[in-house]
Amino acid sequence: MSKYNYKNIWRAIVSILLLLAIIGPWWFDRIYVPAKYPCNLPVVRLEGDFCGVPMSGIWIYAFIGARLIELSQEIGSGKTVIIESISMILQAFLFLVCVLCLLLPLVNPWLLILKRDNKLLHRLQVISLCLAIFIGWYVGFELANTRNSMALWGPWLYIGVAGCALIIEVLMIIMGQKDKKVYV
Repeated sequence: MSKYNYKNIWRAIVSILLLLAIIGPWWFDRIYVPAKYPCNLPVVRLEGDFCGVPMSGIWIYAFIGARLIELSQEIGSGKTVIIESISMILQAFLFLVCVLCLLLPLVNPWLLILKRDNKLLHRLQVISLCLAIFIGWYVGFELANTRNSMALWGPWLYIGVAGCALIIEVLMIIMGQKDKKVYV
């Protein structure tokens, strides 16, 4: 098996694991359940009279789409003035960019497999993994700040896989440069 096949297998595994992490639970949808009643699995007791339903990271994308549609309808109907909703639009746009940064490490490995080690795509993968780790870490701590945060394994799997992928991509770049120096 050539070194390209090993790289391709590794990149496909990383992409699949990142997809699994995004499908996994990233936050709790809080529901009111009086403390005298139990929360049955998969619902977990959060605090006081609230239980949480683990929600997949995919719902983030549905939320963004719904929010952008809602904002455009409000602006179109005249409910809100564009100037008043600029901050909401900027927040939604920034959130969309951050969420798309979480998707880039899933797509880029397939481009690297198809393009056979394009230098620009290599660098893009390293940058996207760094951004994804940072954003995943922020989201993980921001959304999982409950006492049952270990039930939210999606962001932690994502961060772990992206971190390992970053290390291996950097090592592949270094090894590729060493191979070129030997043959020059």
